[in-house]
Parts: sequence; C-alpha cells; structure tokens
Amino acid sequence: MNDKWEFYKDTQDQWRWRRTASNGNIVGAATEGYVNKADCEGNARRNGWETDEMIEQDLADENKKINKKAKALNEDRGFPGGVELAAGFKAERKKENIWLKKHHSMQRNMLILISILLGIIIVILLLTFFKTNPKMELSAKSLSDLKAMILVLDPVDNEKAKKLLDAKIDSRIEMLQENMAPYGEHYEDEYTVVKGDYLIKIAGYDHIYNDPQKWGIIYRANRDQIKDPDLIYPNQVFKIPQ
Repeated sequence: MNDKWEFYKDTQDQWRWRRTASNGNIVGAATEGYVNKADCEGNARRNGWETDEMIEQDLADENKKINKKAKALNEDRGFPGGVELAAGFKAERKKENIWLKKHHSMQRNMLILISILLGIIIVILLLTFFKTNPKMELSAKSLSDLKAMILVLDPVDNEKAKKLLDAKIDSRIEMLQENMAPYGEHYEDEYTVVKGDYLIKIAGYDHIYNDPQKWGIIYRANRDQIKDPDLIYPNQVFKIPQ
C-alpha cells in the first residue's frame, strides 16, 4: 500500500510537497516553501519519501564506499579478509534497509487506521446530534382547549366543533353550580376584554384565577353578555366572581 508523493509550486512560486494515502486522505505536507526543488525533495525525504530506486542507489553508493575503503585497507596495511568484511557490511546494510521499508509501511498503515477511526467517530457524533426527537402528542384536553382558541381567534362555521364544545361547557357549568351553590355569588373585580383575549386565556391570568380551567366561572357569571363562549369582543367588561 504505497502513498502518493507530489511536488508542486505554490502561489508564491515556491516548491512544496504533499503526501496522499491510498484512500485519498492527505497524511503529510510541507510546512514551508523552497526555492530549489532539490531542497524540497530533501525535506520530503527526511519525512519518509523514498523510492525503491533511491534505496538501491543509496545501497550501491554505500557499497562502493565500503569496498573502496576495504580495498585500500588491504593494499596499504595488508589487512586480511578486507573483502569479506566489506561483504559483511553490505549484508548488514541490506537488512537495515529492509527493516526501514517495513517500518515506513507500518507507519502508513497506522495513519490510515487512525483516519478511519476518526471518520467513524465523526459519523457517530453527527448521527447522535441530528437524531430525530420523538414526536409530541397532544392530550385530549389540550386538543379541546386548542379548538376553543382557534374558534375564538378565527371564527368559522364549524357546527360539529361547536356542539362538542357546548356539551363540554354545559358539563363544566353544572359542576361549578354544584360547587358554588353553598356560597352564593359576589363580584370583587371586573375585567375589560382586549384584542386577542379568550376565556381560557383570561382565566389563566395571575390576577384573575391563574387557572385556565376556571374559564367556565367567567362564562356563567356573564351569560347576559356572552352568547357564545367562543366569541368575545374587545371592550366587553366581565364580572369576575371571587
């Protein structure tokens, strides 16, 4: 699995190198530009760039130097076994080059593995972040109140919805009448309707009842003004039983 090495000139006309893994990820690049391409190649080589031809050439150059020194040693000092010694150096150097090639291959494989793991982690994080939240479900009570609000804010001819709401109102009124019968009625406050108000909203105000479910009390106390609990109008003044 070989990496691809590229040498190119940047926008400032300086030489740079870039190392790309077989999966397309950039795993190395020059941190500075070079005027001479040879200097750029030298920097790349210090960061792992080498070809089989370069390794063989280095080995051949070293062998020449070793053989030359061994021959000179044998001729000048009569050193026995100089040629065998040179051959031994050559074999050791070959083993060292084999180890270096394996080491560089392990480094490349490790970088690829790390890149894959990081990609998996990023995908998991994205899936977790964009996970769809469970859908909200409205209770029957919320749906009923919502219908009442819609009818007040935007009245439409919806007889079925009105009949259901009237039945619910009558039931609430009966319950309130039973609860309030022992106490009688008295009014300690009044409220002037403003634009956007509806009975549920008025009952929920802190200074009224702080409880939207008590809107029926207001409706019962002001039946002379409220013909339809779904329709109230600005500037109406309602009695607020306490």
